[in-house]
Amino acid sequence: MQSITTIRNGTTRWFVRSDVAEPFRDLIVDIQSELEARTSITILKENLARTVYRLPFPTDGGDEIILKDYRVRGWDQTLRYMIRPSKARAEWRAMSRLRGREFPTATPIGYSESRSRGVLTGCSFASVAIPGAYPFPDRFRTGEAAEREALIGSLANLVVALHGRGAYHRDLHVGNVLVSGDRLFLIDLHRAAFPPRLTRRMRLRDLTKICHSLTFITDEGDLRRLVHSYAEATGLAGGADTAFKKIRRGVSRMERVRIRSRSLRCVKESTGFRRATLPKGVLYHRRRWPEDLLRAAMVSHQEAAAGGDRLLKASERAQVTRVSTPQGEIACKEYLYPRWSHLLENLLRTSPARRAYIAGRGLEELRIPTPEVIGLYEERSLGVVTRSLLFSRFVDGEPVEIAFKRFNDPERRDALSPERRVFLREFADAVRRIHDSDVYQPDMAGQNFLVVEKDGERTFFLVDLDRVRLGERITDLRRRRSLSQIGHMPGTLTRGDRLHFLRAYAGSDEPFAARETLRLLAEMIDQKAIDQEKRIARILRKQSGA
Repeated sequence: MQSITTIRNGTTRWFVRSDVAEPFRDLIVDIQSELEARTSITILKENLARTVYRLPFPTDGGDEIILKDYRVRGWDQTLRYMIRPSKARAEWRAMSRLRGREFPTATPIGYSESRSRGVLTGCSFASVAIPGAYPFPDRFRTGEAAEREALIGSLANLVVALHGRGAYHRDLHVGNVLVSGDRLFLIDLHRAAFPPRLTRRMRLRDLTKICHSLTFITDEGDLRRLVHSYAEATGLAGGADTAFKKIRRGVSRMERVRIRSRSLRCVKESTGFRRATLPKGVLYHRRRWPEDLLRAAMVSHQEAAAGGDRLLKASERAQVTRVSTPQGEIACKEYLYPRWSHLLENLLRTSPARRAYIAGRGLEELRIPTPEVIGLYEERSLGVVTRSLLFSRFVDGEPVEIAFKRFNDPERRDALSPERRVFLREFADAVRRIHDSDVYQPDMAGQNFLVVEKDGERTFFLVDLDRVRLGERITDLRRRRSLSQIGHMPGTLTRGDRLHFLRAYAGSDEPFAARETLRLLAEMIDQKAIDQEKRIARILRKQSGA
């Protein structure tokens, strides 16, 4: 059992290994209050939850220290740490335990806790920096094929070793793995647990988490190799194939949870977003877009909404304006609620502006082109949203159905046929990517896509996001409904165009790409177009009669 020395510094108490207590005391007591001011100190990571520093350790070995400074945020965390160990103490215990079992991790130095009247207000954890270490994702991306394969094998061995020491990490992802030379080291152990027995469910959960993190840097083949290597080394109950099927389902579920969580960060205090209370309402916005700038944009929007070339759209339910700011042009969409039924709807469900704001953040995380959401302003009366304004970066594009009409000149149609097919294929690829990302837009009309052409490339931006649903399974019925809506662009698409679009959308999906299926869908879309044209004709007749 290692000897521990206590170092007091005001309301902070450090618990440090006795063999390094003296040099550590001289270092920490002198500089902890001015960490960010020292030029010899590097900030590796900073967010609302913690800041991670690298600093020199005054010993003969020339080591460096990694110092994690955790913050206690909110009453919920205050209550939690009254009954549970702080993150710093938990990481100290887990790292010391694994080092004692000869597991490859960093060498712990000590931890601190700051308290006021017994309540935890902050904590820190210090460990020796691993020499020449690089994050696993960085090393993996730059490696050759043989090195990448070896890294996957080493990663499987690391998880085998972790579980062999009886540890259940609970936050096992490749961002917590460092590569130094040909060795892998595991860090960030504050959530690690040492249950009496490591169950199959715990093993699969750790494997699911690390496989999910690998999906951002490699393909399914490497995930399968990792699981098979682990199963072969541990004799995993049920076999590798069964485990991999379960892990794949878990990875999909974990990705949906991640997208939902990342989407909701835009309406909370987070690293990239903030919430500001204004005299009449609440403003949610990106931190890089100052509050004063958006408040000025609200005034400019009111002026532009009165009329002029800055008013892009005006209807009973919405006004859209184009506003210039020092950081570029933005589109301001004000949602209107002229009837009591609209206000009642806002009481029963999230306002359309808020839904669009959250959906835009989710699409950004999925890397689906959409105008960047910047902020959301809401006013409430008795808990009901009475006014809402969505800010997004202005995209200078044109709706798909208008852009496509450029290819409809009868005299030039044959000459533009190749361009026409390229346009349809690119649009089909964009729609298929949206569906493959489990994103459902019930109103998938051509007017809800903006086309931007730049440097010879087309990008299709999805707009009008208040009905977009993230993480929704795209059933056959939803797929057909979306394709039917896209297939009907009045006076634009021929039956041959629709067939070409459907073939491009289907791609290598053999059942969907079957000719009879495509013909059936095309006939269905043709019928929908006829029905829609009849409906428009009836409306026009009524208007002319009135």
